Amino acid sequence: MFESTGWTLEESEAPDHSNYEVITPTIVKPKKSANINVDDIHMPLEVGIAQQYQFVSSLQRASVVVHMRGEDVLRVYTKGAPEMLRTLCKPNTVPENLNEVLNSYAEKGYRVIALATRIMETSYKDLMKMTRDEVERDLEFIGLVIMENRLKPATTGIIRELKEANIHVAMITGDNIHTAVSVAKECGILVSGERVVHMTVDHNHNIPVIYCESTVQGVSKKSIFKMYL
Repeated sequence: MFESTGWTLEESEAPDHSNYEVITPTIVKPKKSANINVDDIHMPLEVGIAQQYQFVSSLQRASVVVHMRGEDVLRVYTKGAPEMLRTLCKPNTVPENLNEVLNSYAEKGYRVIALATRIMETSYKDLMKMTRDEVERDLEFIGLVIMENRLKPATTGIIRELKEANIHVAMITGDNIHTAVSVAKECGILVSGERVVHMTVDHNHNIPVIYCESTVQGVSKKSIFKMYL
């Protein structure tokens, strides 16, 4: 990514500070000199990474908190599943036709990631005391990133050979259901008359609940299960 964008990453070699008063973050900046205008003062464009929240499949998102040189605020940038990010964004920032646009790309087999942001008027010290949920809330929706993940040339032929050998082939994925169905059709896993099962888990109960929707040739059957651990 850095090679394609022409940016560089400089890892911090400073030790951790227990009082968090001193920021010694990882710095990213363009190789070629670039300036930003802060209060009518031209300053080198440098972005310090103050905190990172790695992608967790159950949360369906990842975030980074950055500090731009010359600013007195922190900026949060979050990427993840559109269905998840819309629940974390201020409603007035989410387009009314988001689902329509999302489904239109997903049905064509594209992978879709949503982006959101937030400006925090807080110190680095206070940031270190905040939970992830406190940081990843009240976001402002930015937009969608559309990516095409093309099948490898040999994929369709291999799946055909497996089926001819009477080996059952199934796709299990956490991608958008429309994207999954489109890719499954393209590579030959899913053909007319075969079953699609869509499962979602609701953790807002004492016992997690699984909602299962099974579809064959447009006919849908729904079931509900409870998980006893």
